[in-house]
Amino acid sequence: MQTSRNRPGKPSKFLGDKKQGSETLHTWIFSTELYLRLTREPEPDRVPLAGLLVGGDALRWYETRSKSDKLPSDWTTFTRDLTATFETVNSNKRARDKLAALYQKGSILLYCNLFNSTFLQISDMGEAEAKDRFIRGLKQRVRIEVELKETTSLKQAQEIAERYDSLTYEAGASGSNRAYGGRNTGQYYPSAPRMQYSGPAPMDVGAMNVGRDARAQFCIDARFARYARYA
Repeated sequence: MQTSRNRPGKPSKFLGDKKQGSETLHTWIFSTELYLRLTREPEPDRVPLAGLLVGGDALRWYETRSKSDKLPSDWTTFTRDLTATFETVNSNKRARDKLAALYQKGSILLYCNLFNSTFLQISDMGEAEAKDRFIRGLKQRVRIEVELKETTSLKQAQEIAERYDSLTYEAGASGSNRAYGGRNTGQYYPSAPRMQYSGPAPMDVGAMNVGRDARAQFCIDARFARYARYA
């Protein structure tokens, strides 16, 4: 028997505010189902217990349905009717449009987080479609790597993308550290651009020495010629 000491806390109440969007509703359903499983609530007690976990417009909907004997007795039908009543109009379409415009611009971790949070707002998108949409939004070099692995799930595609991105970063950081005396700082230092020299062409040292010797010899010859004139 489970005591109150280790009994999980109740999820937050769902208020039925449509301004909060469908994400709040789906999150409440998920957290409530998790709570019911952890507390091992029997099926007949789940819908009555849900009445204690709603408030605002959702509680008024629950009360109206209960008084008119239209409140479903099983959990699946209850959550379906609740979703049909409070899910924001065209919320799936808006979430799909947002997902279609989502592309990796920074780190793969940030892209995965944004993708997953948007994907969870779409109730009618399957695993295969989500995986395809995720891969299409990757940067080209990451997308090619994931496609070559022939992944079978969204989770696998994200794991491969994150691993490839991590290895690419480590390789770049390692090469830069060698250029900075071999220090393994874990930070990436971009190599300095090579400066283009637009000044005069460098002198040929050997040619300069030859010219200097020739000038010295000319001065000596001229000097002896001047002395010979007065001899």
